[in-house]
Amino acid sequence: MSQLVRAEGIILHSLRHGETSRIVTVFTRDLGKVGIIAKGARSKRGRVGAALEPFSRSAFLYYHKVTREIQLLKEVSLLDSHAGLRNKLPHLTVASALSELCYLTLKDGDPHPDIYDILDESLKALDAAPANPLPLLWKFELGLFAALGFALSLNRCSQCGKELQPPFVGRVGFRFESGAFFGPECARERTETNGTLSTETFAALAFMSSHPMAMALKLSLPDSECRELQSFLGKYLSFHLPVRARLKSLSALDWEEKDREKNI
Repeated sequence: MSQLVRAEGIILHSLRHGETSRIVTVFTRDLGKVGIIAKGARSKRGRVGAALEPFSRSAFLYYHKVTREIQLLKEVSLLDSHAGLRNKLPHLTVASALSELCYLTLKDGDPHPDIYDILDESLKALDAAPANPLPLLWKFELGLFAALGFALSLNRCSQCGKELQPPFVGRVGFRFESGAFFGPECARERTETNGTLSTETFAALAFMSSHPMAMALKLSLPDSECRELQSFLGKYLSFHLPVRARLKSLSALDWEEKDREKNI
C-alpha cells in the first residue's frame, strides 16, 4: 500500500525514461536519498519545468511504497533553481561535483540533514558566482568527511601532540586510515605515512576546516597546490569509501584549461 509523502529535496541526478517520463534522484533533508519517477514530465502537457533539473531545490509530494525502489511523483514545485551557478562552466562543474559526491556516497533512505544543509549552502554560494569556486568544493568535502565519520585531524601532530601551526620547514605527513597528520620532523621519522603535503597545501586545509564558507572562498592557491589538494582529498575519500578518486564531473575543468592553453 502506498503512502503520500511530502519532502523538500535537491535534485542530484536526472535521466529520461521512456518517451515522456523522467527519473530523478532526490536528496531530501529528512528522508535521505530517494528515487522518484515523474510520469509524463517530458510531454507537452508536463509542467514541472526546472523543478526536476539537477541542482534545483524543490518540494515533492509522492507515493511511497516500501517494496518499490522508485517512488511515484504526484506533485512538485520549484523552490530554488540556482540559476546563477548555471551561467559559468567552473561553477556548473563544481555544482556537478557536489551532486556526484552525494550521489555516490549516500545510501538510499539514510537521512543526513547536516550534509543536506552544507550542500544547500554550497549551491547558494555558487549562485553568487565567486571568482574561484574550487575552495567551495574542498570545504564541502571536509564537511562530508566529518559527517560520514572520518574527519581529518588537522589541529595537532598525531605523534608528538604539538599544535600544527604553519608555516613549517619541510612537508607534513599524513595517514589515510586515521586522517592523522604529522609535523615535518615527526613525518621524517615515520615510515608508515601514506604521503606528504606542502606546508602551503596543509595550511589551506587547516584554514578551510576552521573558517566559514565565505572565508574559504577567499583562498587563492597556485595551480600546483590546487592539484595537490584536490588529489589528496580525492584519494582520502577513495580510501574510506568505494568512490573513484577523480570525479567525472571535474573533467570539465580539464577541458577549460586545455582551451585556455590553446588560446595562449
